[in-house]
Amino acid sequence: GALLVMATAAPYFYAGVGVFHFNPYTFDDNNKKVFLQPLGTEGQGLKEYPNRKKYSRFQFTLPVGGGVKFYLAENLIFNYEFMYHFVFTDYLDDVSTTYIPLDKLSPETAALSFRQQGVNFALRVGERRGDKNDRDVYYYNVIKLSKFINYRSL
Repeated sequence: GALLVMATAAPYFYAGVGVFHFNPYTFDDNNKKVFLQPLGTEGQGLKEYPNRKKYSRFQFTLPVGGGVKFYLAENLIFNYEFMYHFVFTDYLDDVSTTYIPLDKLSPETAALSFRQQGVNFALRVGERRGDKNDRDVYYYNVIKLSKFINYRSL
């Protein structure tokens, strides 16, 4: 049977709850992929920084979004959608608080936690690296074209 077309366009909105996994990484000077969470680039897990706990790579999200479907023909739909995810972490990029002295970190971690060339790191200790009060977010757009196929005609 044919798809019943009742409208030319149909807007929609939605909200929900979800869980996601993330694992921030960078590339070292030898172009080797290095995952950052185990390193504690801001002193997470060090006894000198008891308030900086290792963050979980599993987090909750509150997705909200909407879109509109355009019915182009009986069996053809164009869809545009936007989704915005509120998350409960500030570590999607492994950056949240302030710089700590490099000598508190392992050599590998120190090399990856401060990578600005030509800048005196000693002047940056204690400076804001991120903003722990401003949680990360992510969002995306989707453009989709759907064609319904009558399996009996195949």
